[in-house]
Amino acid sequence: MAKHILDESNFEGLRLFEPTSQIHKVVGQKIRDVMAKLYTGTDINLDEFYFSVQDSKNPNAFFISKDQTISDPKKNMIVVSTALINALSCTEEFAAVIAHESGHFLWDVFLGGKNTRFQERASDIKSVDLMMNGGYNPRHILNMQETIFEPARFANTITIDVHGAGNIRMKDVEATLSDKANKMGSFKKIPQGYTDPEWNLFKQTVNMLNKTEPYHTFIEKKLYEKFETYDFTKIPRPDLLAFLYSIAGDITPNSTRKKELDSILSDLKLEKQLTDSETKILQDFYIYHNIKSVLKYIEPFGPFLELIDYINKFLETDDEKQEQEYAKK
Repeated sequence: MAKHILDESNFEGLRLFEPTSQIHKVVGQKIRDVMAKLYTGTDINLDEFYFSVQDSKNPNAFFISKDQTISDPKKNMIVVSTALINALSCTEEFAAVIAHESGHFLWDVFLGGKNTRFQERASDIKSVDLMMNGGYNPRHILNMQETIFEPARFANTITIDVHGAGNIRMKDVEATLSDKANKMGSFKKIPQGYTDPEWNLFKQTVNMLNKTEPYHTFIEKKLYEKFETYDFTKIPRPDLLAFLYSIAGDITPNSTRKKELDSILSDLKLEKQLTDSETKILQDFYIYHNIKSVLKYIEPFGPFLELIDYINKFLETDDEKQEQEYAKK
């Protein structure tokens, strides 16, 4: 069974907390509880969902269709960021976010997993029904949208972004609320200065957990396994160099790990932990995977340059006879 619901590169690229972490469990349970209310009286199976939290300074949430996951059985994903939790002021606003993201799940069946502006706006409108079904005041959708859209680059402009213009999406919700009010009676106004003690406690818990078990990258985790510290500056130079070479097999070009390592090497060079030549060797080795360039720096490996040539030729040729010849050599 796969360790994560997405492949390692995507899981790390999205900065998702490990499923064993307390913050993942607490936030995941909160999303599940809200979903249960939103879908009261329906036959939706919450066990078909994976709820998680993202380490991000961007107040964001997103849905990923089960077709893009690698779990067994496959599950749909709903993820919220730590910044989103801090930006919202009550459980009802959080429910508005989850109603919108789960709206993508409902539309996903018809649109084959492809997100569009239509799906974004349709999910906004559907969230009104879901909020009402869950016993939440749907007016909180507008408060949530104000919080999310106002700082965003597309707040009051038409953009080519799939999410569309925030002001137009807010008008969609306003029109839907007005239509519902005409048919069913007006919705209760949200009192000025409305507070939610339960939400504040949840927010405090999430922030506390984020401090006690903060998000760590792949390389930081590997460092801790080896040295029981996440701080590169505390590792003696010879051990640090040996460590950086030892994880070579886990770094591939164009991956999140490669970008992470590039950043680490720059920091270590600035902090004088690595010399210019050491940084160059490691960059050749990891960032560019230029094996020949690295081996020229390392004298004992000199005799094996010819072997590297044969390996490269073996990998590049499509001729079966040549493959066998290179393999023998």
